[in-house]
Amino acid sequence: MKYAVDRYGVDLEKEVSADIFYNKYIAQRDSRFFCPECGERVFWSSRGGQDCWTR
Repeated sequence: MKYAVDRYGVDLEKEVSADIFYNKYIAQRDSRFFCPECGERVFWSSRGGQDCWTR
C-alpha cells in the first residue's frame, strides 16, 4: 500500500505517502503509522526500488 495514516502527535493525524520517508529518519516508527482502511499498524518498507507500507 502506498498511503498510511500518520499519527504524529496527540490528536494530530494525516494521510501520508511512503515516498516522502525514503532515506529519512522516522521517529516513533513502531507506533506511529496505521492502515487507512482497517486501522492496523503498518511499517515503512523499501524493497526492490518500491517504497510502501506493510503489515
